[in-house]
Amino acid sequence: FGVGGGFVLVPVLVLVLRLPMDQVVGTSLMVVALNSGTSLLSRAHTPHFDWSVILPLMLSAAIATVLGKRFADRLPARRLKLMFAGLLTMIAVYTAWQSSTAIAADAGQTTATWTSRTGEKLTKHLEQA
Repeated sequence: FGVGGGFVLVPVLVLVLRLPMDQVVGTSLMVVALNSGTSLLSRAHTPHFDWSVILPLMLSAAIATVLGKRFADRLPARRLKLMFAGLLTMIAVYTAWQSSTAIAADAGQTTATWTSRTGEKLTKHLEQA
């Protein structure tokens, strides 16, 4: 699944296998680590890594992991599940929006418009390729 596979893996582990959230998070992180390591090894022959991007990203991820663990330990599992569901919903809306604008751009349109559930018009101006 790659790094984004957690969006499939986590709900399956929680909803289908009914695993506790701490096991689900650990399992998901292990899958991400294994996929990342495999990807790194497959690109080891690449002559250049952009360490100016890699190092800040690694440091930020390490700090976020420690802080996220402390934050998650203070919240009930139900609240974490609700927060994760909210995050998935936001990502789904964003992905749908990006997909619709890409389809519209491919069709030669200069704008894409959606109507929200409240009736509000959402418009995005598209860049022409």
